[in-house]
Amino acid sequence: MSKRAQTVTGIIAVVISLLLAAYALGAFRIPVLITETDSSGNVYTGSLNYGEFVGPVKITFVDGSVWEGELKKGLLDGLGTFTSAEGWIYTGNFDEGELLDGG
Repeated sequence: MSKRAQTVTGIIAVVISLLLAAYALGAFRIPVLITETDSSGNVYTGSLNYGEFVGPVKITFVDGSVWEGELKKGLLDGLGTFTSAEGWIYTGNFDEGELLDGG
Protein backbone atom coordinates (compact mmCIF):
# COMPACT_ATOMS: atom_id res chain seq x y z
CA MET A 1 0.00 0.00 0.00
CA SER A 2 1.34 3.43 -0.92
CA LYS A 3 2.11 6.05 1.72
CA ARG A 4 -0.77 8.19 0.43
CA ALA A 5 -3.22 5.27 0.72
CA GLN A 6 -2.00 4.58 4.28
CA THR A 7 -2.53 8.25 5.18
CA VAL A 8 -6.07 8.29 3.74
CA THR A 9 -6.91 5.02 5.50
CA GLY A 10 -5.59 6.44 8.79
CA ILE A 11 -7.65 9.62 8.39
CA ILE A 12 -10.80 7.63 7.64
CA ALA A 13 -10.21 5.46 10.73
CA VAL A 14 -9.79 8.55 12.93
CA VAL A 15 -12.95 10.19 11.53
CA ILE A 16 -14.99 7.03 12.09
CA SER A 17 -13.66 6.73 15.64
CA LEU A 18 -14.56 10.36 16.39
CA LEU A 19 -18.07 9.95 14.96
CA LEU A 20 -18.67 6.80 17.01
CA ALA A 21 -17.41 8.51 20.17
CA ALA A 22 -19.63 11.56 19.54
CA TYR A 23 -22.65 9.30 18.97
CA ALA A 24 -21.93 7.34 22.15
CA LEU A 25 -21.74 10.59 24.13
CA GLY A 26 -25.10 11.73 22.75
CA ALA A 27 -23.74 14.54 20.57
CA PHE A 28 -26.14 13.46 17.86
CA ARG A 29 -28.68 10.76 17.37
CA ILE A 30 -30.25 9.01 14.45
CA PRO A 31 -34.02 9.38 14.83
CA VAL A 32 -35.88 6.12 14.65
CA LEU A 33 -39.65 5.98 15.03
CA ILE A 34 -40.71 3.61 17.78
CA THR A 35 -44.22 2.55 18.74
CA GLU A 36 -44.84 1.46 22.33
CA THR A 37 -47.91 0.83 24.43
CA ASP A 38 -47.82 1.85 28.10
CA SER A 39 -49.37 -0.08 30.98
CA SER A 40 -52.65 1.88 30.59
CA GLY A 41 -52.96 0.95 26.91
CA ASN A 42 -51.98 4.35 25.48
CA VAL A 43 -49.95 4.03 22.26
CA TYR A 44 -46.90 6.27 21.73
CA THR A 45 -45.19 6.76 18.36
CA GLY A 46 -42.05 8.87 18.18
CA SER A 47 -38.33 8.96 18.89
CA LEU A 48 -36.72 7.71 22.07
CA ASN A 49 -33.82 9.40 23.80
CA TYR A 50 -32.36 7.45 26.72
CA GLY A 51 -35.63 5.53 27.09
CA GLU A 52 -38.00 8.54 26.99
CA PHE A 53 -40.10 9.80 24.12
CA VAL A 54 -38.93 13.26 23.14
CA GLY A 55 -39.63 15.69 20.34
CA PRO A 56 -42.52 15.11 17.96
CA VAL A 57 -44.76 12.31 19.17
CA LYS A 58 -48.23 10.96 18.57
CA ILE A 59 -50.10 9.54 21.54
CA THR A 60 -53.32 7.64 20.97
CA PHE A 61 -55.07 7.34 24.32
CA VAL A 62 -57.24 4.37 25.28
CA ASP A 63 -60.41 6.50 24.97
CA GLY A 64 -59.54 7.37 21.34
CA SER A 65 -58.21 10.88 22.02
CA VAL A 66 -54.99 11.79 20.20
CA TRP A 67 -52.11 14.16 21.01
CA GLU A 68 -49.77 15.15 18.17
CA GLY A 69 -46.97 17.42 19.28
CA GLU A 70 -43.92 17.64 21.45
CA LEU A 71 -43.07 15.85 24.68
CA LYS A 72 -40.53 16.85 27.29
CA LYS A 73 -39.91 14.75 30.42
CA GLY A 74 -42.98 12.72 29.47
CA LEU A 75 -45.25 15.79 29.51
CA LEU A 76 -47.01 17.73 26.75
CA ASP A 77 -44.58 20.48 25.79
CA GLY A 78 -44.45 22.98 22.95
CA LEU A 79 -47.02 23.36 20.20
CA GLY A 80 -49.37 20.47 19.68
CA THR A 81 -52.87 19.42 18.73
CA PHE A 82 -55.20 17.43 20.98
CA THR A 83 -58.18 15.75 19.32
CA SER A 84 -60.74 14.41 21.77
CA ALA A 85 -62.58 11.14 21.33
CA GLU A 86 -65.73 13.24 20.85
CA GLY A 87 -64.11 15.08 17.94
CA TRP A 88 -63.32 18.54 19.31
CA ILE A 89 -59.83 19.82 18.51
CA TYR A 90 -57.49 22.07 20.47
CA THR A 91 -54.18 23.40 19.14
CA GLY A 92 -52.02 25.32 21.56
CA ASN A 93 -48.80 25.68 23.50
CA PHE A 94 -47.88 23.71 26.58
CA ASP A 95 -44.93 23.98 28.94
CA GLU A 96 -44.12 20.72 30.73
CA GLY A 97 -47.80 19.74 30.85
CA GLU A 98 -49.21 23.21 31.62
CA LEU A 99 -51.40 25.02 29.08
CA LEU A 100 -49.81 28.38 28.11
CA ASP A 101 -52.58 29.99 26.06
CA GLY A 102 -56.28 29.88 25.51
CA GLY A 103 -56.09 28.24 22.10
